[in-house]
Amino acid sequence: MSRSRRMSWSIPLAIVAVVALAGTALAAVSFSNAGAKVGAWSWDNGDPAIGGNANGQISAILVSDTLGSTCFGTGAGPQLQVFTSQFSGGAWATPKSISGTSSSADRGTLVTNGANVYAAYTTQVHYYDAGCSKYAFDTSEPRIDYFRRSTNNGSTFSAPIKLPGQSATFRGDYMYMATSGSNVYITTTNADTGKIMLWVSTNSGTSFAPPVNVGSTTNKDTTPGQTAGNCPCGYVDGFSGLPAVATNGSAVGVAYTASPTGAEKIAICNTAGGACTTTTVQSSGANDNYGYSQAAGDATRMVFTWTTAGGAFSDVYSGGSFLGKKTIHAFPDANFAGTACASSTTACNQAGTGAIPVLLGTSGVGISLTECNTITTQTGGHVSCDESQSLEKSREILVWYESTNNGSTYPTHALIKTASGASKNPSWMSEYGSIANVGGTPYVLFNGHDDQYGAYDVEVRKCTGC
Repeated sequence: MSRSRRMSWSIPLAIVAVVALAGTALAAVSFSNAGAKVGAWSWDNGDPAIGGNANGQISAILVSDTLGSTCFGTGAGPQLQVFTSQFSGGAWATPKSISGTSSSADRGTLVTNGANVYAAYTTQVHYYDAGCSKYAFDTSEPRIDYFRRSTNNGSTFSAPIKLPGQSATFRGDYMYMATSGSNVYITTTNADTGKIMLWVSTNSGTSFAPPVNVGSTTNKDTTPGQTAGNCPCGYVDGFSGLPAVATNGSAVGVAYTASPTGAEKIAICNTAGGACTTTTVQSSGANDNYGYSQAAGDATRMVFTWTTAGGAFSDVYSGGSFLGKKTIHAFPDANFAGTACASSTTACNQAGTGAIPVLLGTSGVGISLTECNTITTQTGGHVSCDESQSLEKSREILVWYESTNNGSTYPTHALIKTASGASKNPSWMSEYGSIANVGGTPYVLFNGHDDQYGAYDVEVRKCTGC
């Protein structure tokens, strides 16, 4: 999933599913394959994870334990690595590792700015046991954040920079990145203190200033197997505000989950990360659906999104102020036409998560939203967007919502990708991801996987009519 906050890796089995587009969309909006998969047996767990420029250059970042020299590749290198790939001639190039051969890494994030490609990732001591036969991720081990940049559309990258202010035992959480002009912004949570950290570069990623603390969270991710399933899903073991950053060139916005009850806050700061004014856009809300924030910016606006059990929401910052919280979509809702369902009597789309935004034109906002079931039969009771790995019944599909009035309304509703299969299991889930506006055309990157993560990949679809 995006930032893969409940993700746990499975020993690869065999790809058995064929994904097919189903459902009904407004005639003016449709989604088609953009070079098919970026990489088989790969995952995206960073936001954003795809970037592109008006000249058509597109880059993506992903992680894998099967590509290259990883555990289930040649077995000669780290257990997990971060890769980038470039889109050219209608196809994705073979992914190449940017995280090196000295340590395992994941949680990649990527943005582009002209010919510059900026990438960051987190190193981790290990993910499996010594023989790569058993999942053994240890949340107490250090998680150190690094940055690399390319000035030639991702052909080559500079040497890694260890982002400043991290001790040898630092444990970072998922990163998020934004860029404008010569400025680059990276945000994360310090899992030990709850501080929301912002790194700022003013020289196109050549160097970064010490991190600025723009807020704090009391929200924690400490439960391994949070849905009482069979996987050791805990991935933080500490504070987890899941911040998202955006910029309009004259200000920086950092949105984050501030409390376990679902309070969502947005700090608007100057371009150095100082003089912040913090607004609470959601005072509380049951976060069955991982109510983390997402963000996007352009030269005049910033948009921030989040989810609760009741729906997906957005707020646009424009002209120096917020335009007000708006509903993207409320839950539960009716089934999307033509999509498979886990029950013939219960609506498929009872919950949602990962409202990924992109800004379009002067007042357009596009949203990629994962819609899923609510399951009440799992051990431990009520689960939405379940990832128990005992049986993935949530039937995730990826749906597009579009506004032409800065998020006041979202009348356009189209299917990006559906799960395949008519029964609960087997099925191929489509969820989360990232969106890039490439010359006015949205490209949606997302994760596909089977019920129990026995097979998985990263895919991209291109919007026509958005």
